[in-house]
Amino acid sequence: LLLTALGFGSSLAADRASTQPQGVLAIPGVDVAITKTVTSAQVEPGARITFTLDFANLGDSPAGTVVVTDILPAGLTNLSIQASGNVSTYAAGPPNWVWQFPGLASEESDVIVIGATISPG
Repeated sequence: LLLTALGFGSSLAADRASTQPQGVLAIPGVDVAITKTVTSAQVEPGARITFTLDFANLGDSPAGTVVVTDILPAGLTNLSIQASGNVSTYAAGPPNWVWQFPGLASEESDVIVIGATISPG
């Protein structure tokens, strides 16, 4: 499960490049967090399972484009996907599923709910 916040100016990236480890960029005032839950840790073949991705900007500044990427396990069928908020891009897997949101305001949260059936074999 990967959550990335994009959309900041290149000057900020250049300013922080010398003080941040490679691949990490501090964005003052933006604090984007995500949790993933599942209806049950053990599900029998043929049963329905639901994954819920809750993500929010806990900071006091708006986050630019937010991309949520999830890798779902093999063997899922009959997928149903619902996303709150304003999804601007959606790319279906498998195994990678990607949703792009134009941004998250301060204290804003959104959710993605993925329902599926476990393959019987």
